[in-house]
Amino acid sequence: MRDYALLQYDTILLDMSGLPSMVSFAILQLLLTQAGQHINRFAGNLLAIASEDPVTDSRIIASELDEPEMLPGFAGADETAATTIWIPVLGRSSVDEVQALSTFLQPEEVCAVIPFPATDPRTGDDLLLEHRQLLFDELQLEQRNVFYASESNPFDLYRQLVNLADRYRQALRPLGSTAVVVSEHTSKMLGLGVVLAAHERGLSLAHARPMSYRLHEAPPGRRTVNISTAWLLGAPYAV
Repeated sequence: MRDYALLQYDTILLDMSGLPSMVSFAILQLLLTQAGQHINRFAGNLLAIASEDPVTDSRIIASELDEPEMLPGFAGADETAATTIWIPVLGRSSVDEVQALSTFLQPEEVCAVIPFPATDPRTGDDLLLEHRQLLFDELQLEQRNVFYASESNPFDLYRQLVNLADRYRQALRPLGSTAVVVSEHTSKMLGLGVVLAAHERGLSLAHARPMSYRLHEAPPGRRTVNISTAWLLGAPYAV
């Protein structure tokens, strides 16, 4: 992005479908940050597009994970923080990723987010069963710390993450600083909600990058391709 050429366009459409989350998240964070600057400001329209097939996506299993790390470009977790709150946004076939991040972060408190309503009404139940050993047996996750966010509405997750971060920081202020870390293991649209909340409240994003993928051999279910668009900046928000 030499000479901020990308920021000079009046409309940018970011197709998150074909990009790794770490790439699309970084681009979104750049544009959202530059929109609030006085110099080299992005003043155009920003639209995020995602084409998803939840049935096929659930059959894609990540393997050979790289070392977990904090995603560059977002507020880094404060190493001196008295408390670390971890919020994994759960998805299918992500047990290894979630386990790796749990070991990496060593959080004092965990809040899990389940996609619901979802294309498959049983998604929430299946995810709780899939992750039960880590969440309930090892981390002793309390039932009240399980939250639900609409699979197709990123702003629902955005709202919940913002509220969670605000409540924890206010409640734990007497103990010192609080690091709120989010990890995303689910749909592109919910990933968009994660980025918006992280940008607005200075949340950290953690990830364990897969080095390869494999396709689950189970017979595929009924395919439903959803194309969603979110208009994030520009004309609709002009004062």
